[in-house]
Amino acid sequence: MTQATSIAARVSAFPGFTPIKHLIRLAFQVRRERLDLGRLTPEQLRDIGLMPDQAEHETGRAFWDLPASRR
Repeated sequence: MTQATSIAARVSAFPGFTPIKHLIRLAFQVRRERLDLGRLTPEQLRDIGLMPDQAEHETGRAFWDLPASRR
């Protein structure tokens, strides 16, 4: 069991914490996506419309710093 799974399992034991559980899961999902983004080559980044410095900025954000569009 990963640390993210362990935290989500503990939070899910309390049904009143559904919004918090959602935010925790979302934060860890965004973290995984940022890690994946950091593994892309400059050519792959350009294919998806990003410059390497944009990807570097995004991967440097804290895991709890969620994009407003994802909340």
